[in-house]
Amino acid sequence: MSVWFWIGLLAMVAINGEVQGETRERMVFCKDRAGPCAASSTLGTASRGTWAKVDDATLVSGNPPLPPVLYFSIDAYQDAMVGLDAKERAQAILHRLERVVAHPETLVFERVKADLLQVAEATVSAGHKDIEPILDAAMIVSGGESRLRSTTPGEILDMSRENLAQLMVELPKGPLLDAFAKEAATLAGLAVEVRQDARQALMPFAEPNPVYFVPSVSEKTYHVLNQLGQYPHKWHGGVVTILSPRKLAEPPWKGQAVQLLYPGSRVYLHDINELTPAQLDQRLRSRLKGDLQQAHAHFVADLAFERAIFCRLLAEPIERARVPWLARWQEAVALDTDNIRQALASAQPEANKQPKPRLAVLRADLKLGAAILRDTRPAAADKLTRAMDLLSRLAE
Repeated sequence: MSVWFWIGLLAMVAINGEVQGETRERMVFCKDRAGPCAASSTLGTASRGTWAKVDDATLVSGNPPLPPVLYFSIDAYQDAMVGLDAKERAQAILHRLERVVAHPETLVFERVKADLLQVAEATVSAGHKDIEPILDAAMIVSGGESRLRSTTPGEILDMSRENLAQLMVELPKGPLLDAFAKEAATLAGLAVEVRQDARQALMPFAEPNPVYFVPSVSEKTYHVLNQLGQYPHKWHGGVVTILSPRKLAEPPWKGQAVQLLYPGSRVYLHDINELTPAQLDQRLRSRLKGDLQQAHAHFVADLAFERAIFCRLLAEPIERARVPWLARWQEAVALDTDNIRQALASAQPEANKQPKPRLAVLRADLKLGAAILRDTRPAAADKLTRAMDLLSRLAE
């Protein structure tokens, strides 16, 4: 049974933004009760208006502009508000309005890329192997083409190897690491051929950048961490900071009962930028109690998915350049596609090895995202429409 049958089946449950009979609802900010806000359900009040939930049909039926979309799902809103009192919720809403919603293109594209990853995970978990169309859609919305226009094929090869090195240092020993090592060996052989230098076979340097809670840090060490760009955050008498694992055996970390909070720094940096102090406190408490093994599996899947998208972005200028080593480059890209499947499969708990209607959610988010960006960022909206058209054709 092909992936297109499964995707088509999932698409059938999505009619006018509905998933399994349940209408998609969004959290919006309303300055008044006009337009879609007139039919919304108010959940709280802040100094400049209210926040409320409204369904897609109501939201896109009104005249533009749409009210600011705070969260793309009620679940995301509820997760963001866990443990907060009424005053803290209002502060969190205003903070998000100023720091996140003020950058709608970033907000929309982050949501869509997260949807695409979930669709890819569900596809692989269902036993299907063909995820290339999903990766193609992800490439459309990822951007980054402009910075490659003046890059030489040799430089692109270097970028690919550096990106792969960052992924491989996060992988535990086992089949997944072995699989990506084959991809690395293929790229190393290409690097030697292109540069005519045997030293190019060496892997580029990379190291993990996890985030730990360190229970005791002096004020002097805190300032050093800040100067080094390790984003220390004072918390419960200690510090949360990005810290290389090789440093743990050295003073002042040696002997301390450090606790891993984030497998990598990206989500941590996202949290400290987008959350209020009260929200960040709740998020860090939650991560202390979380399943670290599962968190790392999802982290690896996310890195591998980003890697697969990056490979496709790099492939276009390589193919246009008609380099003599094009066939070997395409071999490396094919290896990467095989490897992403393994990484996605490892991120799914055994209990969730069933197909999920994630495509319906993705298509609804693409449609809403295009509506949000259509008037102010038409080029970005066009990317979302192209991705939606691609997935729609595949589902037929």
